[in-house]
Amino acid sequence: MGTMQLLEKCLKGLKCLKGEKTRDRRPITFKELACLHRALRPQFTDSIDNVMLWAAFTLAFFGFPRCSEFTCNSPFDPEHHLSRTGIIFYPNILNAEHFDVIIKRSKTDPFRRGCRLTIGSSLNEFCPVRAMKNYLLQTPSIPESRPLFQFESGAPLSRTTLTSHLRSLLQQQGLDETLYASHNFRIGAATAAGSAGLPTWLIRLLDAGPQIVMKGI
Repeated sequence: MGTMQLLEKCLKGLKCLKGEKTRDRRPITFKELACLHRALRPQFTDSIDNVMLWAAFTLAFFGFPRCSEFTCNSPFDPEHHLSRTGIIFYPNILNAEHFDVIIKRSKTDPFRRGCRLTIGSSLNEFCPVRAMKNYLLQTPSIPESRPLFQFESGAPLSRTTLTSHLRSLLQQQGLDETLYASHNFRIGAATAAGSAGLPTWLIRLLDAGPQIVMKGI
């Protein structure tokens, strides 16, 4: 074994013994959602990008999806990524009470059978059904085969751009943006579910992946 290899192994062993500093990950809760809502003003803005981001943020919070399940982190592939056809409203988009999200590929779906999330409405400004409905109704010219979330420029929403906009918006609201990333939506959703009285076993099941129905919290 060479000197450099031996040194690398020693350093790795020291890190294991000492323990590396864990990142402080702040959950995105209703407090942060309120900040995002104030920054984006989706009900008043003329910016489709703002309306799109709000729909993505509410889906990320209320649906427990992994970021890879609703963003495009590689060239868009309609067989793999979430497209506009993957959103189904009930009873219809104009009178929507809830909607289904068709997840084509998931970490918890190794056989690629596909699975559904059912997102229910909530009686407040954070309603994910209203957010998704408004976004799709305001972008009727985008082909259904395109990514569900894309900017006015045509660029699809990726994990990187989601995190970048999330941090920028929270910074505008006076929060420490370094404490937040895309995964914090799942942490916050689990926190909110616990506060709402859901049992621990159900929260763990929801956090494991989109195998069962998820209603608005």
